[in-house]
Amino acid sequence: MASFSSSKASLFNLLFLCSLLYQVVSVVCVRAPTTAEPKPLLFALRAQKVASLSLPRRPPNKLRFRHNVSLTVTLSAGNPPQNVSMVLDTGSELSWLLCSNGSSSSANPLAFEPRSSTSFSPIPCSSPTCRAQARDPAPRPRATRGAGSATSPRPPPPPPPPLREDDDDGDAGHGQGSPLVRDPVGDAALLLLHLRPRRRGGPPPRPLPLPLPLNYTPLSRPPPLPLPYFDRAAYSVRLLGIRVGGARLPLPASALAPDHTGAGQTMVDSGTQFTFLLGDAYAALRAEFLRRTRGVLRPLDYAFEGAFDLCFRTPEGAAAPARATRRLPAVALELEGAEVAVEGERLLYEVGNGVRCLTFGNADLAGISAFVIGHHHQQNLWVEYDLDNARLGFAPVRCDLASQRLGLLL
Repeated sequence: MASFSSSKASLFNLLFLCSLLYQVVSVVCVRAPTTAEPKPLLFALRAQKVASLSLPRRPPNKLRFRHNVSLTVTLSAGNPPQNVSMVLDTGSELSWLLCSNGSSSSANPLAFEPRSSTSFSPIPCSSPTCRAQARDPAPRPRATRGAGSATSPRPPPPPPPPLREDDDDGDAGHGQGSPLVRDPVGDAALLLLHLRPRRRGGPPPRPLPLPLPLNYTPLSRPPPLPLPYFDRAAYSVRLLGIRVGGARLPLPASALAPDHTGAGQTMVDSGTQFTFLLGDAYAALRAEFLRRTRGVLRPLDYAFEGAFDLCFRTPEGAAAPARATRRLPAVALELEGAEVAVEGERLLYEVGNGVRCLTFGNADLAGISAFVIGHHHQQNLWVEYDLDNARLGFAPVRCDLASQRLGLLL
């Protein structure tokens, strides 16, 4: 196991602020040490465009949509510490640390060198740790980078060893799922660490210096038995309705809830770029948005990445797109006790040549069997993962001002 710089902390909630893409944003992790009063840990978080050539080679992805913007944070791992860049993904079951195998052909400045760390050593899959915690005694890892991009690594040789668990306070991941396996992918290896996010005793956390009007929505409990299309590791909430320009779409409750197979859950996911709606809900949103923007935007017969098929040619001129976005109808996702409102420039995404597409995609066309609230719609939104109380909190916030109050230099 590779120990992180905050490895002796037990995270009980995660709060992150998302501002405009390509700008620095902040992550606040609250830890609960056994002696001192808990203090916020601040990290600089960046929205980074991922070049396809920088990723390890993998078999073809069956999904048509591939996001290319990820939220990344720089952390220290191992002993002595090594700086590593990681994607902040609340929709991934495990944390993945890109590792070098020591050969010059796999040299990567962002990769972790296990052989250079005294805190790393492998143990066999038959160890008590793995047998007690893993659902499958010889699990085949599935690399998931948000709901919008998933890959299955090629079948490995004999089951590779997982990581040594030196302590019970691993804090590298942000999902809710299973622990520890190691998977060789091409010339690199990915180390998986398990997040234990709940507070275990000790004093309560110190209130953050931000009087935010948080609205909470309860986390959905997973079904008692595993279902084929229900992701038990994701942070799921109840989607009650969708509004466009203040008018609620005429959707039955069954169209927004999981069915008997588990398909249709609503995930809050920082690892997926845009928001995806299942077919019926997307069709209703698309039709209403198109109706309300008639005379404001000129629709095109164009689809971005296969799943975003409501695109427009924006007016020419430097100020024209800004004027057009001010006239767009806001879209609100109604949750139980809270809502996620999307308006203005976050409704459209420029794909080039004066073309902008609606930032809600058709999940059916992307191979996704769930509603997914992506990080593009979490910009300038405070999202609190209160796992002790099994709830998520939402509040609109200006990231630049909040970061100044928290003492994070942007």
